[in-house]
Amino acid sequence: MGKVFFFCVLFGIWTISDAEYRVAVIEHNSVDQSTPALTIEKNLVEYVNSIEFAKKNSAKMVVFPEYGLTDLVQDPEDYAIELPPLYTSNFSASDDVSYTLIFIII
Repeated sequence: MGKVFFFCVLFGIWTISDAEYRVAVIEHNSVDQSTPALTIEKNLVEYVNSIEFAKKNSAKMVVFPEYGLTDLVQDPEDYAIELPPLYTSNFSASDDVSYTLIFIII
């Protein structure tokens, strides 16, 4: 009985360590526009394009830079948006484009 249990534990560890994940790391310099909303919208469009490209290349996760949606700004409140209480929402930086945001709390 002890040998069978030992075999199962080794098999489980081997299976877990054999997993592979492709991660895309995006180098993105934010593009400034005339208003904060347009700046975020323009950079979100670039993010969506990067995510779609990464997905086509089998990436399971995409990592973006800290200042990708905006550059370092003088007044962050100009760029702030109020998030709805739910974890999923429709977000629109302007009337032209809307996105669905999904928030994952870990």
